[in-house]
Amino acid sequence: MKSSFRPSLVNGPFQDPALYVALRWQGEALLFDLGRIDRLSPGHCLRLTHVCVSHTHMDHFMGFDHLLRLTLPRDRELTFCGPPGLITNIEGKLAGYTWNLTASYTLRLTVVERHADRLVRAVFAANTGFTREPLPDVPAPAEYLVEEPAFRI
Repeated sequence: MKSSFRPSLVNGPFQDPALYVALRWQGEALLFDLGRIDRLSPGHCLRLTHVCVSHTHMDHFMGFDHLLRLTLPRDRELTFCGPPGLITNIEGKLAGYTWNLTASYTLRLTVVERHADRLVRAVFAANTGFTREPLPDVPAPAEYLVEEPAFRI
C-alpha cells in the first residue's frame, strides 16, 4: 500500500530547513519550517494548508514573506502552528507592511501556539489589514497539536 504522505526536503540537508509533505489523495500539503522556500513552485505553495514552525530563527522563518506574497490574493485559509511567541512574531511580520489595498481580499491566517496546558490562537485576516483577532484558548491535547481528517501532528 502506498503512503498518503510524500515528504521532500525543499533544500539540501545542510541548508535552511523546510520539509514539504504532499498529501497524495487530498491535493493539499504541509510544510515543516519556513526556511528558504523560493525553490518551491507557486503551485506547491498554494497546496499548503498547514505550516508548522519549530522556532523563529531566521533560517526557520524567513520564507514567511514569500508564502504570504503568493497566497495574499487567494481565497484561502492557512494555519500556522508553533511554540509560544509565534503569534507575536507573525503579527510583527505583518506589521511591517501597509495593507490599505486588501479590503476585498479573503486570505485568513490562523496561528496556533502550543503551550504546556493550552493552545493559544489568533486570526489575521487580509480584509482587516491583518489586525490580530484573538480566539479563545482551548485545552491542549496531550498527544497532538493539530487533528484533521487526513492527518494528525
